[in-house]
Amino acid sequence: MILGSMFSLLLAFWAPKWTTLLKIGGEAEVVMKEVEQAAEVVEKVATVVEKVSEEMANKLPDDNKIKEAALVIEHISQEAAKDAHIAEQIIHKVEKIKQDLEDVEETIEPIIEEIERHKKV
Repeated sequence: MILGSMFSLLLAFWAPKWTTLLKIGGEAEVVMKEVEQAAEVVEKVATVVEKVSEEMANKLPDDNKIKEAALVIEHISQEAAKDAHIAEQIIHKVEKIKQDLEDVEETIEPIIEEIERHKKV
């Protein structure tokens, strides 16, 4: 009974903040979509640059400054592609967490409404 009262009290104070969190979450979702699109583009461009620089390095003679530069560019583009892929994975995990929070909201919302009805009485 005490635990239920404490839970009710906490939810009563938390309910008004929930709408603010949802608003911020909506804005963050827009930013996340844009970041995801940018990461996809970076990954595609880095993959193409990696292939081109690799082909270029293979056609050049050893101990050539241009070949060394092409190999450096190949390495940098490999790392950029990996980083972009990791960014996409993080975004997908954040989207999963967001969905989990929305599920929690759907579960808690009736409880919050019940508490608010009891506060008015």
